[in-house]
Amino acid sequence: MEKDIDELLEEVENKFINESNDDKSKKFIKTNLFSPQSSFTCDSSDYEDILRDVDDNTDSKSVCLRSLRKEYTPIGSATCKCFPLYLGGSKNTRGCSTIASRKKACNNLHCVTCDFAVYSFDGFQWSQSTEYLFLRTNMPDFERLKSKLIATDGCCAYACQCRHYSTSILQQVQSVPMLSWVCGSHSTKSAQL
Repeated sequence: MEKDIDELLEEVENKFINESNDDKSKKFIKTNLFSPQSSFTCDSSDYEDILRDVDDNTDSKSVCLRSLRKEYTPIGSATCKCFPLYLGGSKNTRGCSTIASRKKACNNLHCVTCDFAVYSFDGFQWSQSTEYLFLRTNMPDFERLKSKLIATDGCCAYACQCRHYSTSILQQVQSVPMLSWVCGSHSTKSAQL
């Protein structure tokens, strides 16, 4: 049994450690990471080369590496998050709210409790009889939700799968203690509008 484990460990070491030390990777590490004048800066082609080298040295493509490549955001398409984070009625402006910009109601909310997107319904407010189980089974289908929505001018009904809230004024999310909603981020192009 121990012999089989040792052979397996040796095979893994030979496959992933010894084979991944090709000349290109060594050259990159020596020139970019350990030089005295190194500033740890790389352009996007360096990142792509590193990821391609790692992908080439593994038989089964790693999900982690593929997700890392998808999450890499080039400089031109950066994102920002609302700070402070606001909710607002149907008459309030929507978008990314920053300290430097005017106050806007976030239109890309996410709940950290149920890990579900927060949907908003302009011109409606939630009935007082709305409960957790109703939201859990009916979100985000408007046709099934409309039995608990009341048409109200200027109001906006927000909901995820575990919480609901209605407002007609612009207010910070942190002023409503029961909500655990955060900004899901906005592209900087849409944030500047």
